[in-house]
Formats: sequence, structure tokens, C-alpha cells
Amino acid sequence: LFQPDFGTARADFPGGDAKSLWNSIQQILTLPDDTRLFTGHDYMPDGREPTWQS
Repeated sequence: LFQPDFGTARADFPGGDAKSLWNSIQQILTLPDDTRLFTGHDYMPDGREPTWQS
């Protein structure tokens, strides 16, 4: 599952919606345990690896 980051992951920012964020998270939590989630954050090509992989 690829999830782009559109800047809406913070409900306290302008345009944020806590209810929409909550509902989206609840949908993700219903996915099988072996589902891999790749968020839209980029990692620079300097050899740095992601700290976590969901």
C-alpha cells in the first residue's frame, strides 16, 4: 500500500480534519497484518535508511 503525503496528516493545521484522519487510520488498521505501508516521505540518496518500515 502506497500512501502519498499530501500534508493532511496533522489535524491541527489549516485544512486539517480530525474526523477524516481518524476514519482513514481506522481503515488502515483493518488491513491484514502483513500489509506493508509506504508513506510519501522521501529519503535522500546519501545512504540514509528509513528508521522504521511499517
